[in-house]
Amino acid sequence: MKIANIENFSAYLKSLGACSVAVDWAKGKSLKTAWNTVNQADWMMWLLGKNVDAEGWPSRETVVLLSCAIARKVLKYVPEGEDRPRLAIEAAEKWAAGKETLENVEDAAVSAYAAYSAAAWTASYTASSASSAANASAEREEFNKGVCNLVRKKIKII
Repeated sequence: MKIANIENFSAYLKSLGACSVAVDWAKGKSLKTAWNTVNQADWMMWLLGKNVDAEGWPSRETVVLLSCAIARKVLKYVPEGEDRPRLAIEAAEKWAAGKETLENVEDAAVSAYAAYSAAAWTASYTASSASSAANASAEREEFNKGVCNLVRKKIKII
């Protein structure tokens, strides 16, 4: 998918209601420059979501499939035997292909969120040392860069 460039990207972000940090970061940048240099995957996905199905932007199905590809990258952290996150991803992928109802996707997402909540609660009690926090921060940063590169590979700005 290729999206047309927007020269005054900061003003465009502001018109969409982006956070002031993103608007300030984008000052003086075109959409193409910002897209190729940003290392905030959440900003990229927010922008895609705000423009989903608009002329020249990806469809909802494309954005859902991209989100699924990102979610699959963290399945390695899900405990063995915990299938709810994977099943939620598969349900969303089937929906994007027209083979699943939105109601079933929502049910799978609620179930996956329950698994996430339990895991996050447990993780908050097991990560205690400063060095493990620093390692986790570096790992998150590296993961985020990888996700940004995945998004850039799938969605190009011309």
